[in-house]
Amino acid sequence: MFTTEGEKWKRNRRLGAPAFNDVNSAAMVPDIARVAKKLVRQLNSLSQDGRIVWSPTEWIPLCTLDILCVTSFGNDYNFLNPGIALGHNSREVQRALKDIMVGSGHAFMLSNFPWMTRDRFPWNLNPLIKKLHLGVKRLNELCDEIASRRKAERQARVQATRPDLLDKLLHLDREDLRGNIITFFIAGSDTSAMAVAWCLYYLCLNTCIQAKARAEVDALGRDPETMKNVDELPLVECCVLEALRLQPPAVILFHECITDTSLNGKTIPSGTSVATLLRKAMVEESQGGTTFEPERWLHHGGSAVDRSRARQHLAFGGGPRQCPGQKMAIIEATIIVALILRHFDSLRFKNDPESVRGDLKFTYGPKILSS
Repeated sequence: MFTTEGEKWKRNRRLGAPAFNDVNSAAMVPDIARVAKKLVRQLNSLSQDGRIVWSPTEWIPLCTLDILCVTSFGNDYNFLNPGIALGHNSREVQRALKDIMVGSGHAFMLSNFPWMTRDRFPWNLNPLIKKLHLGVKRLNELCDEIASRRKAERQARVQATRPDLLDKLLHLDREDLRGNIITFFIAGSDTSAMAVAWCLYYLCLNTCIQAKARAEVDALGRDPETMKNVDELPLVECCVLEALRLQPPAVILFHECITDTSLNGKTIPSGTSVATLLRKAMVEESQGGTTFEPERWLHHGGSAVDRSRARQHLAFGGGPRQCPGQKMAIIEATIIVALILRHFDSLRFKNDPESVRGDLKFTYGPKILSS
C-alpha cells in the first residue's frame, strides 16, 4: 500500500483501508487502553524516591508496537513487559525492526543514489545497509509465519472477535501481503511513538498547557477506555495534533511527477522527483508558526476538535494516498498521553531542554528526551 502504484495500489488500498474506518478504530480503543495501562504500570515500577526517570523514546515504541500487534495482527508479544521472557517471535520482531530503523535512516540519506542501498557487492559491505536487508529478511519470514497461522485459523473456522487488518489482507498474494504487513509493522508503530514523544516534549516545555490537559483528563474521572471517553478529551487530542504539526515523524514525502505540470509558475517535467518538506510547510506563519498552541485545532467554541481541519493534517500526507491509519494513530496517541497525564502528577525534563535534538532514522523523533 505504501510503495505500489496504479491498479495494484488501488486493490491494496481497497482491501486494507476499511480496517481503519471509524467503526473499526473505535472497536480498537479497549485494546489500545489495555496496552497503554501496561505502559503506566511499567513506568511506576521504575519509581525511586517518588521520582521516575525514563526515556519516552525507549518505552513508548514498545507500547505502540504492542498495540499494533494486538489490534492489527491479533498477537500480544508483550514487548512492554520485561518480566516476561520474550518468545522467539518477539525477539525476532524487536531485532528486525531495530535493524530496519537503523539501516533505513542511512538508506534515506542515499535516496538520490538508490543503487547504493541494494543488497549486493560492494554496497552490502556497508554495515548499515547490511543491517537493513537482514532486518527485512527476518521480518519477511515472520510475516509469512503470521499469515500462515491466520489462514490455518480461518480454515479451522476459528473466528476473531472482530475482523482486523490481517483478515482484510489475507486475499493478497504473498509478496503484497508481506509488503503490507511490514509497512504496518514499521509505519504503524514508530510514527505513533514519535508523535507521543514529541507531544510529551512540548507538554514539558509548556507547563500551563500540561496542567490544563491534565485537568481535562481528571475531569473524565477514569481511564479512557471507550471512544466516548476519547471524545471527551479534545484538548489532549489537540496537543497531539499540534505536536504533529510542529514535529511530524515523516519530515519529507517523495513524489514523482507523472505528467508535465506547473507549480507556482515553475514548469516541472514528467518524471521529475519532487520532495515535499512537510515540517517546513506546517511551520509557515500562515499555519501557526513554531508556537505550540493546541487550541488552534478546536472549533471556535472551544469544546470540540475541528474535525475538518484535523482530517486534512499534512503530517499524514494528502489526497487519495493519505495515511489510512490516521484516525487510529490519533486515538492511540491521545489515549497514551491521557493515561500518562492522569497517573503522573508532573512531567518535566531531567536534562536541559536545549539538549533535545531531532533524530532522523526511519522517522523523525526527539533524542535525549527524558521526563
